[in-house]
Amino acid sequence: KHSAMIHISGLPFPRNSSVEIYYNENEIYFLKDKQEISIRLEKIISMDVCTGKNLKSEITSGAIAGSLLIGGTTGAILGSIMATTVYFVIVYKSNNETKSLIFDTALSGTFSNSLIKMFKSKKDQKNIRIEL
Repeated sequence: KHSAMIHISGLPFPRNSSVEIYYNENEIYFLKDKQEISIRLEKIISMDVCTGKNLKSEITSGAIAGSLLIGGTTGAILGSIMATTVYFVIVYKSNNETKSLIFDTALSGTFSNSLIKMFKSKKDQKNIRIEL
């Protein structure tokens, strides 16, 4: 359950660098040059795949996770997003702030779809509550 993606923004790794991404039922791990960063699934608000064209319009209109924020670099990131490229976006909460991770999926094949499917199934499981 791992693949490489190209880091665009959100992690303390260089832009356009290849990052290995692993996941299990509780966390997603990002590995680059022996540095590992993880995020617990419970912190994730949403994850999705979209083209650069849609990403630009969704960020501008605030459609992704109700106003996706990409730090203070929104203009620079949007200006360099390629319209035909497919991006994998993770929106999460950290210290009461909404943050995002953006990756180019060129290296990953269907990996991001598998990760999204796993996330949605875990999210659906957590939402089931029966009270008698």
